[in-house]
Amino acid sequence: AARAHCGHVSVLSCAAGGKATALFHVNLLPHDAFKIITPPSGPLESSLLVLSTNAIHFIQDGRVRSVAATNGYASTTVATARQPLQKADQTGLNCPIALDGARVGFLDSRVALLAVGTGELVGLRLETRGRKVTALRLQKMGGGEGTGVFVSAIAVWRGREGGREGRVFLASRTVDSLLMGFGLGKIEGGGEGGL
Repeated sequence: AARAHCGHVSVLSCAAGGKATALFHVNLLPHDAFKIITPPSGPLESSLLVLSTNAIHFIQDGRVRSVAATNGYASTTVATARQPLQKADQTGLNCPIALDGARVGFLDSRVALLAVGTGELVGLRLETRGRKVTALRLQKMGGGEGTGVFVSAIAVWRGREGGREGRVFLASRTVDSLLMGFGLGKIEGGGEGGL
């Protein structure tokens, strides 16, 4: 039988001369993990966001700190006995989504915008206690009907005011691309909904 939890990630430090030092190694990631993202520098250094089809893993200091399910299939692909799984309703997500083909843009070190393959936009907030992530919160933006933009890339520009507002460009190969303004606490242009 195939193991559902066969993925892993290793983080290495490479130096001139070809020497590499292992910083950390994390086992038991879902077999369908497809993207690893580093949040922007800030209070959550040494961390990774790992996207799989059914869940988001947050790894910090070589440990899985939080796992957010995005649909009911997460319990079949996440090693729940060894990782703290938040079910979809515990993350704030009121209806399930699949993350296949999702694109991510960080609005600041704790808030990101995900564009999923259906054209829906989802806000992600990393809840922290001190410098440690304790939970992941998800919220569909714009009432959940999506933008109709099937995103191939996300670019974020932060404005003045310490990056509390700026612009998000959602690039698409199939329809017109979309430029939106954002301010922490809300998203403008894509409908109502807040981060």
